[in-house]
Amino acid sequence: MKKLIFALTLTVAAAAQAAPADEKTLLAIGRSEGTALAPLKLGAGEAGQAAKGLRDYLTIKDNFPKEADSAKAHELIAARQEAAAGQAGAAQGSAAEWDAALYAYGQETGMRLYNGGFSKDEAAVLARGFAEALRGAQVPDMAREGAGIRAFMAARAAAAAKEQEAFYQKMSQEPGA
Repeated sequence: MKKLIFALTLTVAAAAQAAPADEKTLLAIGRSEGTALAPLKLGAGEAGQAAKGLRDYLTIKDNFPKEADSAKAHELIAARQEAAAGQAGAAQGSAAEWDAALYAYGQETGMRLYNGGFSKDEAAVLARGFAEALRGAQVPDMAREGAGIRAFMAARAAAAAKEQEAFYQKMSQEPGA
């Protein structure tokens, strides 16, 4: 069993290093993350605000959304979705509240993608794909492209975990550790 786990670990690690971050894959990942709000077809400024939250979360460490902001975001998004579906919804908030909600939504999306260990440039491409989806751009066909996206993300997460383990191993060898 240990040999199997070791072999699997080596295979995943090799796949992680062999998984280049091409723009098409990063855009597809960003677009797939924007599918939940895509029906709202946000304006460029609104989509940009959500994309900024995603990009900031991936590039600024410890940039977690506040619990109150997340709760308000989900409340306002639900109200906007109800209104878009023609149902009488709750109050949709002020422009400032909506901007804060979109930023928090982007941060939450960034939380889901964080283990991919994305660089600043990769995060920018992901955010661009996310914003495109929020503005109504075609999202990837998950039946066709989903397995590739999931494999890419798994490989990136494995590579990030390997780097983190190497860092911890190195630090444990330091005097006084």
